[in-house]
Amino acid sequence: LAFMESHRNFFKDIGGVPQNMVYDNMRVAVVFDEKTKKPTVALQRLSSFYKYQWRFCNARAGWEKGNVERSVDFVRGRAFTTHVDFDTIEDAQKWLTSICQQLNCEVASASTAEKEDKIMEDLSNLQDYPGEIGCFELAEYKADKQATICIKNNHYSVPETMAGEMVLVKTYSEKIVILDPQHKVVGQHIRSYGSNEWIVDINHYVQTLMKKTSAIQYSEAFHQMPMSMQVIYHKFFKENGKEFLQLVKYVRDNNIAYEDVLKAADTIRWDGVKTFTADHFKVALQTLSAGDTPFREDQKSDEFIEIEIGSEDILTQLENVMEKGTKVPQE
Repeated sequence: LAFMESHRNFFKDIGGVPQNMVYDNMRVAVVFDEKTKKPTVALQRLSSFYKYQWRFCNARAGWEKGNVERSVDFVRGRAFTTHVDFDTIEDAQKWLTSICQQLNCEVASASTAEKEDKIMEDLSNLQDYPGEIGCFELAEYKADKQATICIKNNHYSVPETMAGEMVLVKTYSEKIVILDPQHKVVGQHIRSYGSNEWIVDINHYVQTLMKKTSAIQYSEAFHQMPMSMQVIYHKFFKENGKEFLQLVKYVRDNNIAYEDVLKAADTIRWDGVKTFTADHFKVALQTLSAGDTPFREDQKSDEFIEIEIGSEDILTQLENVMEKGTKVPQE
C-alpha cells in the first residue's frame, strides 16, 4: 500500500506521469520467478492505471541508478535536522514539500545553473495525469457476535445489526472502510498497527446500549468517543442515558460535528434550562445550522411587505425614544 501511495502522491504533485519508470530490485516491485523477473500485482495495477512502461535494474549494476542512492539521506538531512517537532503528519509533509521546492531552486555549481529550466522541460514532457488510483486491499470478513471484524489481530466494530454477517472491507494504509453487501459504506476507522486492540464506534452500538443505559460510561465505545461528547454526558445526561443515546443517534444520522454539539450546549445553558433532553439539543443544533437565512424575493407576498414596513416603522419610533426621549405616538 505504501508503494502504491508513494506513486499516487508523486504523480499528483507533479501533475503528470512519466513515460518510463526504472526500479531497483525491491520486493514490492519485482518477483523473482526462477531466473526471470516479473512485476508484482501492485506494479501491474499502477502501470495499467497510469499507463507507463517499467524496467528493472540489473543486479550489482550501481551505474544504472544514476544519483539516487544518497538523495534520500541528503533531503532528510536538509529537512529534518533543524526542524524535528510537528503537530501532525500533514504539517511535516508541508515542511518537507517546502524544502524540496527550495532545493529545486538552488544553484550550487555551473552544472546546475539551468536546473529550473530543465525541471520545467521534464514536466512538460509528462503524460496526462488520469487521477488518483484507489490504494487499498479489498477482502471479505465475517462479523462476530460482538459486531466486530478482526484484521491483523485487531478488532474493528461494525453496525450491531450486521453481527454474524459478511462485510466487505477496504484496507488502506491509514484507515479501514467497511461496506455492506450492496457496497454501501457502513463504518470507517483509523487503522491500528498495534496488536489485540479494539477500535469501536459507539454509533454501532446505540440500540444495544439502550437496553442497559447504566453500562454506557463503562463501555469501551464510550471511552473512545471524542472527549467533548464524554463531557456532555457527564454534565447533562449522567442520570438519563437514553436521552444521551438519542442525541448520539441524531448527531450520527444528520452528520453533525461534535464541536457543534458543544456550541449547542452553551446555547441551551444561556436559556436557563435545568434538565437537558435530546430535544433541547436538536432545537439548538437546528437553530445553529439555520443561521440568519434571508427571505427570497419570490417569498415576499403583499402581506409580508406590509408586516416588514410596519416593523421598520416601530423600530424607527423606538430609536427616537432611546435617542431623543420622545414619546411613541398612540394610535
